[in-house]
Amino acid sequence: LPKPQDEASPAQGGAVTRDAPPTESTEVTLYRSRDWTRAEVSRRVPMVMLRPVQEIDEALAAWKIYSDAKAKLLSDDDYYLYPGSKTKVPKRTGWRKLALFFGVSTEIVEERRWERGDDWGYDFLARAIGPNGQSMVASGTCTRSDIVHAKGQPTEHNVRSKAETRAKNRAIADLIGGGELSAEE
Repeated sequence: LPKPQDEASPAQGGAVTRDAPPTESTEVTLYRSRDWTRAEVSRRVPMVMLRPVQEIDEALAAWKIYSDAKAKLLSDDDYYLYPGSKTKVPKRTGWRKLALFFGVSTEIVEERRWERGDDWGYDFLARAIGPNGQSMVASGTCTRSDIVHAKGQPTEHNVRSKAETRAKNRAIADLIGGGELSAEE
């Protein structure tokens, strides 16, 4: 969101002040990952109670569409069944089918490779964007040791791809309201 011109950002040495009138607020949101912190300062907006954007019957109908889409579009191949459990979660293919169905696109916001001792990995921030412009940002991380524990080959490509997939899956799930884990978790 655009900041008023007279405020300097914290990164430029400016301070976030709380001298707004009681009917306004300034929000600071921190996004943390293992190696970085990013702050976004929201513009001042009137403090009012949020209201639903649709009637309850419309929301229930939309949720039914989501549930029906999962049941009809996703096959058993699009799910991972945890060993010894009845819990099944969508894989990357499942989340991509749902994204295509709902017209959701994704983009990488940030990527970071890091090393710590004998381990290394990637952190990603991905944004999912709906056809109405609504978006959701989510993070995904994968380490060399994650791949080794899964008995895979900890190549640069495998570690990077899994971190990117985790970020995209989370962003898609959060945007379309699934909020479920993905198989890549």
